[in-house]
Amino acid sequence: MIKNFTKKFGEPNDVVFIMGDYDKGSSNIGGLEPTICKKFRKIFKNAGFRTYLVNEFRTSKLCNCCNREISPFMIRQSHKPNDIKVNKKITINGLLSHQEDKQKCEIIHNRDKNAVQNMLNIVKSIFTIGRRPDIFTRIHT
Repeated sequence: MIKNFTKKFGEPNDVVFIMGDYDKGSSNIGGLEPTICKKFRKIFKNAGFRTYLVNEFRTSKLCNCCNREISPFMIRQSHKPNDIKVNKKITINGLLSHQEDKQKCEIIHNRDKNAVQNMLNIVKSIFTIGRRPDIFTRIHT
């Protein structure tokens, strides 16, 4: 796995491995990271990659360019046999865009790539100012 990863993305000195923490709530014991997450981090750390675990709060919900909220916009015909009979339409959750008509970035985002870019921005922010950007934190009042 590491050989293929290195071949595709580069050597450990050139690559930063950022991983979401799979914060799924009730499916995991509170305060502990899931086993799959732990295994991946250990494999990549032992191979020499700089590895970071990031809480995924709001990473796929906010635009990585302007930090404004984005949401699914494309609707298509369902491919499920029972849904075809009733002409059911479904929303595509993988493509996101701004709800407002005009934004300075005007980008259609792939949900996963947008989340990864936001996680990278969070890690950069932690190194430069020592904390997560406020927009990606849970503010308790």
